[in-house]
Amino acid sequence: MRDTAVLLIDCPDRKGLVAAVASALYGHGANITHADQHQDHEAGLFFMRVEWMLEGFALDRFREEFAPLADELKMRWRLALMAEPPRVAIFVSQYLHCLVDLLHRQQTGESNCAVPLIVSNHTEAAPLAQFYGAQFRHVPVNAGEKAAAEA
Repeated sequence: MRDTAVLLIDCPDRKGLVAAVASALYGHGANITHADQHQDHEAGLFFMRVEWMLEGFALDRFREEFAPLADELKMRWRLALMAEPPRVAIFVSQYLHCLVDLLHRQQTGESNCAVPLIVSNHTEAAPLAQFYGAQFRHVPVNAGEKAAAEA
């Protein structure tokens, strides 16, 4: 279990975004352990993911003080605590090698998430779901009825 937080951001691209976010975190005593960013030049968008240690970090104060900066820079942002693993549903076809890999990574802790549900249009994944303690939902897809099955 990691005692870290993750900040996810997307906003219109402009100069100084990385510096603004890093400065805001540093100003609250954050020790950044991982950061990724991406610019979509065609759409003029900026995306960022920053993870930092929570030890000695005033999370509530950061939320309050980061909100005006985010508004000024037109950021959509979300803060997640990594000690609370996200719940993930896996949608799988009849080919199970990728499902086995994902479930194994989750079980060994390499992938920090909970997998309570596996959904497939084939029944072959049901025994794996049961073995890993996940619910299995079979959603049959007949020719010409794909939209109804997806709904």
